[in-house]
Amino acid sequence: MNNQNNKAIIQKWSTTLLGVALAIGGFIFIIISIKSWGYAAIQIEWQTASELDTVGFNILRAETEDGPFEQVNQQLIPPAADPLTGEDYVFTDTQAKTGRTYYYFLEEIEATGGRNQHGPIIQEAGYSNWLNLFLGAILMGVAAIIISPQKLSDRKSAKQ
Repeated sequence: MNNQNNKAIIQKWSTTLLGVALAIGGFIFIIISIKSWGYAAIQIEWQTASELDTVGFNILRAETEDGPFEQVNQQLIPPAADPLTGEDYVFTDTQAKTGRTYYYFLEEIEATGGRNQHGPIIQEAGYSNWLNLFLGAILMGVAAIIISPQKLSDRKSAKQ
């Protein structure tokens, strides 16, 4: 009898912990979506075959094809470790506002001071925050379902 009672207590607490973990996860998804509301992440990808005399790269962004273009990266993006082989690059612009179309140029900075621009790359910032908000609400709803039956059974047993 004591062993069954211990199993019931362990099951009750493990189910409660699962519900709390899901609720915390849902809360985090909601906080992330509220904190970043109105912004989307746009990834700019490029590949180089070689980077002889390349000091680094800048990403330039504008809301119209004619500019004005502003540098998005805070620091120069460093070149490949081996300038003869090149590299694959990904830069994520986290300050793009949702629903807008952006024009990007990749700017290569040479050791001689020269600048070569490649582009434009045209991207539309999507609405990813809705997905985070939806997932957060789902997780919190599942947590409520998991925790609620225990509360009801606890109330019933307390009345008896």
